Amino acid sequence: MSNSHPRLLLIDQEQFSAEILLSELEKKGFTQARRLASPEALAEELTMHPADVIIFNYHYQHPAGLEICGEAKRLAPEVPVVAVVSAGPAMKRVREWAKETKNIEVVVEKPLSDERFFLLVSDLAAARQAARAQRERFERLTSIVPEDAVKALERSLDKQTDMFEAIVLFTDVRRSTTLITNNPPETYFNLLNLTLGAQSRLVETFGGAVIKYTGDGMLAVFRGMGRSYLALRCALELTRASNQTVLPYGIGVAQGLVLAGFIGNPHRDGRRQHYDVIGATVHLAARLCSLAEAGEVMTTPAIVAGARKGDLSPTRRDSVALRGFNGEIACVGLRIPEETPAIIAAVVMP
Repeated sequence: MSNSHPRLLLIDQEQFSAEILLSELEKKGFTQARRLASPEALAEELTMHPADVIIFNYHYQHPAGLEICGEAKRLAPEVPVVAVVSAGPAMKRVREWAKETKNIEVVVEKPLSDERFFLLVSDLAAARQAARAQRERFERLTSIVPEDAVKALERSLDKQTDMFEAIVLFTDVRRSTTLITNNPPETYFNLLNLTLGAQSRLVETFGGAVIKYTGDGMLAVFRGMGRSYLALRCALELTRASNQTVLPYGIGVAQGLVLAGFIGNPHRDGRRQHYDVIGATVHLAARLCSLAEAGEVMTTPAIVAGARKGDLSPTRRDSVALRGFNGEIACVGLRIPEETPAIIAAVVMP
């Protein structure tokens, strides 16, 4: 049996039989088995005490128990349900209901005269705990690794890269050398974490994905329909945030094809890979970011037009020669108008 004390929820409408079953479970080492207090408390019970296995002790004289069992499965679809049923008409009813609704994983016949029931519960609980631990590891991984990188790991290894149209957004702190010099390293590090964390939350609010942090800045991408509007709206909100932090930063936004995948050689000792996006679009966004002043977005007229933000008044328009690009690149500087309301929660497409 698992050493992590499986959590069991017993649904039993008979007090006497419930006490017997709970006593037997405790003897077998299931010390965290609880009986459902009432059908009305089901949602609260599953929220406050998430179960690894739900045990449903069915009584023929209480057919409404099936409805309670079904509600439990609806509220916690990932938790396996084991039904304990007497032979005869009750068993037939439960088996037919389970086949029709898919709300019960295993039906066990009473009486529970051997160890098989308890071994079954132990195995189901261990599988559930393993799945939960895997999900928790995945959630921890996605907090430090871009979501696209995790998805790439799940895809076939035959496809090492992915090319797609995207908006690339860069940020970079201005006067970072001076700020580092004038502040204790720990103070600057904490301020930078707060700044990048706020930037990341804005990117997520507008449907973007943070690919990596670039020292004093961030690289993010926006994909799918409405990406021009969402990316530019995000960039403008970032200008507002820049004006409210002690680490002001500039923003660069560019659009085009990018190539995403894992960089590095995984076949040699001591070598590591990391997920990244590369291409001319990435370089253009970085160059535009370097041109932006603190609290300013530098982007292209094409993105402004694609975003359908005709109400914007550019702070400046330039055609500049950028290293690595032929000819001059038309670019636009933008700042969010002071009177524009801040985005609080959701984003509504125009």
